[in-house]
Amino acid sequence: MLGINLYELTCEGRFICIVSQQNAQKVEKKLQQFNSDATICEEIIKRDHVLIQSMLVKRILPVPTGRIVPRIC
Repeated sequence: MLGINLYELTCEGRFICIVSQQNAQKVEKKLQQFNSDATICEEIIKRDHVLIQSMLVKRILPVPTGRIVPRIC
């Protein structure tokens, strides 16, 4: 999308919640009370990059540029 990294755009209603493995199920159940689509996506492994993985694709996220894209409301 025109060179814009979609993972750096603001999005109301969606977020990534990072919790300990011991609390993951508890947090997932709590979030599902508000949105049934809430799910555990992946496990974080300490590396020098962030990897987003789905059933179809793996993508290494670049370091955020710090440039904020203006919101269009």
